[in-house]
Amino acid sequence: MDETRSTRGVQCASDVRQDWLASLPEEQDRFFESVQSQLETSYVIASISLNDVLTLCREGRLPPAGEQSAIVVSLFDGLARQLQAVLRAMGEHGRRFGTAPAVIPLRPGFFRSTSAQRMARGNYVVSRVLFSVRARFFRKIRALLQIIASVQYETRHIARTKADEIALSWTRLEEFHYDLNTCFRETMVVFKSFLCVLPAQELAPFQARLHSRMPQPVQFFLDDRSVSDHNT
Repeated sequence: MDETRSTRGVQCASDVRQDWLASLPEEQDRFFESVQSQLETSYVIASISLNDVLTLCREGRLPPAGEQSAIVVSLFDGLARQLQAVLRAMGEHGRRFGTAPAVIPLRPGFFRSTSAQRMARGNYVVSRVLFSVRARFFRKIRALLQIIASVQYETRHIARTKADEIALSWTRLEEFHYDLNTCFRETMVVFKSFLCVLPAQELAPFQARLHSRMPQPVQFFLDDRSVSDHNT
């Protein structure tokens, strides 16, 4: 049994690696690049804002750090909702059309917060006893959604932290930023594999489903310019 599980795990990893390196048809490739670019922009903006908070905390400037942390949390939340849109669109489409790519389970070592590591460990353990590609796909989608929801909950709590206590929370913001980044990268790997197995006739309905779910990026204004303008 252990040998069978090991062989199956190696095969899934090989399939996922091949999917990531594969060239998509032109229309699917444009779609993938568009979604990835949108998410990458949200991630970069959130990362820059987090670095500003960390700098303020290290300098002992807690009141402005507290104000800036609320912006960071909202940016985290915006990226989280975008990731949730991609994951849910894949899950909904897979249930309706039966489309399911090969996936590899989450690795606890790729996360830093205790809750994320626990959920990733659960996904890893359960995936070792699931024989169906479809079951492993939906299980991973569910695990990623659970971790992202946990990050949202915890960071929203930090946003309510008093300014004079924000220095005690900035290391946790670093943890959640790390975990959200892992979820982003894992989502993109699953997304690429999903597009690799998505039949051409299913692309249009999947695009419509994702576009209907995708939230608009969060906008904040500094010095009469949006955050995104500061990074162009």
